Amino acid sequence: MNSATCRFGDPIGKSRQAWYDKQKQQDQTTFEYEMLLDELHSIRKNLPRIGAEKLHIMTAYFCQQHGIKVGRDKFTLLLKEIFWSHVERGE
Repeated sequence: MNSATCRFGDPIGKSRQAWYDKQKQQDQTTFEYEMLLDELHSIRKNLPRIGAEKLHIMTAYFCQQHGIKVGRDKFTLLLKEIFWSHVERGE
């Protein structure tokens, strides 16, 4: 069986290359969001009570410079993840 017809552990029969492509995309997205979260932490140190909409506007240039595409809804979800991680740790 050659690699073009080989299937990689997926019941719907995705190719191995498709699996690796998806992994690469997920890794890149994770890296971009971590960069954005670092930027958000630096802004929040100086402006701890700034809202999501203003933060989204303030980080628009940063995202554009780094090729990060994050919409309003995803941005809000990222902020909620930050907030709840601090609440759970008691910060």
